[in-house]
Amino acid sequence: MSGLDAITASGGWTIAVIAPTIVFISLSLLALMVSVLERALGIWDRTKEAVANLFKGEEAPAQAQPSLSQRAQSAILLNEEERQAALCLEMIIQRMGEPFTLAKLTEMAERLGVPHCMDHLERLQDTGCMEESKDPPKQGLFYWRGL
Repeated sequence: MSGLDAITASGGWTIAVIAPTIVFISLSLLALMVSVLERALGIWDRTKEAVANLFKGEEAPAQAQPSLSQRAQSAILLNEEERQAALCLEMIIQRMGEPFTLAKLTEMAERLGVPHCMDHLERLQDTGCMEESKDPPKQGLFYWRGL
């Protein structure tokens, strides 16, 4: 007896089904744990910073959101590809927080598949959507001004 007859006779089909199922479930749980851990570390960092600021007597910096009329007045003419890239970059910046470096933004955008990332970043700088910090200690850091 050899081959499939031997597998059938010794109950090998059960093992052939159970083993990949266990591997699949284990890898799924591992992926879930990694994503939860990433979020937990982000919360930990923000909490640590807030506690440090609390003991220093500083308040958290308020992020002023421009009103709808201000956005309408400063409307920038972008083609559809640039507008889509700008929206993707804006979501990445919101996730990273401000101020941000162009290197980190470029790395994350390329990892997420934003096409022609460097061209779009240059265009957004030219239009004033992104501005470099004018403070000497924060030189090289950028702020998002919006579309």
